[in-house]
Formats: sequence, C-alpha cells, structure tokens
Amino acid sequence: MFCGLYDECQGIMGNAEFVLLPSICYEGCSMTVIEAFSLGKPVIATDIGFMHEAISAVGMNTVFPMKDYNVLRHKVIELWNDPDLCSQYGKIARSEYENKYSEPIDIANLTKIYYNCISENS
Repeated sequence: MFCGLYDECQGIMGNAEFVLLPSICYEGCSMTVIEAFSLGKPVIATDIGFMHEAISAVGMNTVFPMKDYNVLRHKVIELWNDPDLCSQYGKIARSEYENKYSEPIDIANLTKIYYNCISENS
C-alpha cells in the first residue's frame, strides 16, 4: 500500500504505537522494519525471512505465521492493551537499530566489505 512520499510515511510511522507488516512475500531486508526500529517502534510482522530474524532474534514476541489472522489479532491486541510492553519493545527496536543498522554501523560494515574485496584481489 502506498501511503505517500517518504517524509509523509516517516511522520505517520513516527506517530504510531507500533508498525504492522503482514507481508506474504519473502523480503531479504525489509526497509520498513529498519525504519520502524530507527523510530523506536515495535513491529508486528509475518514470521518469514528477514522479519523473523530481525524481530524474534532480539526477544520481541511479535511475529506471527503467514495468514494466521487469529495470532495476528492477538499480537495487535497484546501491544495495544499493554503500553509498557509496547514501550519496552520500542526500546529494544531502537537499540537494535543503533547497534546494527545506523549510518555509522552501515558505513563500517560496507568499508569492511570493500577492504576484504581489495585484499582478496591483491
């Protein structure tokens, strides 16, 4: 679903309690998850691909099996009714962003890749 230009989407996401991503397609690296994490927003997402890795691995219990709408409903209600849990997951999300996906980390990782390529071809 197109919600508008990038800045508009960031504003909408920034005002949300959490982000819902019920994707039925495998995504190698979901920018939606990374952007939500950068804003300190927990993500409720399908338990496939990157979403499973990025969300479950850090202890957020917010993934659900694809097309299992009962579990999805439970996850939404759980975060909606528990602001403390939502806030806790938001802090985990922000920390995960800062430790893995922030600009300085991204630049350092990319630089390592370039150095490894150069040293392998020397």
